Formats: sequence, C-alpha cells, structure tokens
Amino acid sequence: MMLLVPADPLRPRRPDEHFRAEAAAAREAGLDVAVVDHDALTRPDRAEQAVALVPASGEAVYRGWMLRSEQYAAFTEALARRGVTLRTSAEQYRRAHELPGWHAASAALTPASVWTKGVMRADFDRARVELGTGPAVLRLHQVDEALLARGGVHPRPCRWRDSLEGGKPPAAPA
Repeated sequence: MMLLVPADPLRPRRPDEHFRAEAAAAREAGLDVAVVDHDALTRPDRAEQAVALVPASGEAVYRGWMLRSEQYAAFTEALARRGVTLRTSAEQYRRAHELPGWHAASAALTPASVWTKGVMRADFDRARVELGTGPAVLRLHQVDEALLARGGVHPRPCRWRDSLEGGKPPAAPA
C-alpha cells in the first residue's frame, strides 16, 4: 500500500507541510509514501506530470487537497498508466464528493438541497425557487452577479447562510 500526498510547492520531492506528519506516520507504519503535484492535477492535461514521482505499480490511497471529479478521474487514469490503482475509484470519488451522488443516502439528515445541471440563469433561478426560503438555506454556489449575467456560476465553495445574513435567497425575477 502506498500513501499519496501533495508535494510541497517549493520542494517538489517532499510532502506539503500540511501532510508532512501523516506522511511520516505512514512511513513509520511501513507504508510507502509518494508525492503528487497538486497544482498540475488541477490543470487540464497535466495529470501525467502530476504523478511523475509516483513509483510504478501498486495500490494507493490519496490523502490530499480536494479535486474536482474530472480532475480526480484524470489522476486515476494517469496512475493506472503507471500500474497504480487508487483504492477510491473515480466513480466512488464522484459519488461521495458531489451532492447529487450522496444526497439520496443522507437526505433525511441533510437540509433541503437543490442543484443545477447547467450554468444558465434559468437553471439557477429554477433551483433557487425550488429551494425557497427559511432560517437556514444551503446555497450550493455563491453567485457572482457579473458571472451569472454572462451565464456562469462562480466556482467558490459552498457555504451556509443563516438568519444573521438574512437567510433568504434573492427573489426570483418576475
């Protein structure tokens, strides 16, 4: 078994400082540890470069910064070409990482949630109206009005809005 952790951006052959203790503990427990270039993983067509320091063959676990599902899929493919199999497949990662994938299993424990399948204003308005209002509204995206006006949604992370911030999404357009 091999533990894969992000590389330190300034010392690419060493684990990122945030994962250094885990890498050391894994080595002490007898596991192999390898680093991956997280920045390269987040760029199109750079997954091969990202895994260049990973030894060929074996089974691995990734413990690192979050990736978009398509980035993780490219990561698993690049590792597979080196004979390395991640314990969490790209499909398992997508189901656990994205709300539509895990929502059904946790719906009873999760605040009312809706999501869009597109990036158009109409998609956002439909989800916003379906979600409605309440004391705690889960906003799946913070919306940058300039991007929304151009048909896009800002890619910042999800966050809670509670009654201290008003707790209501903007009114749907007439």
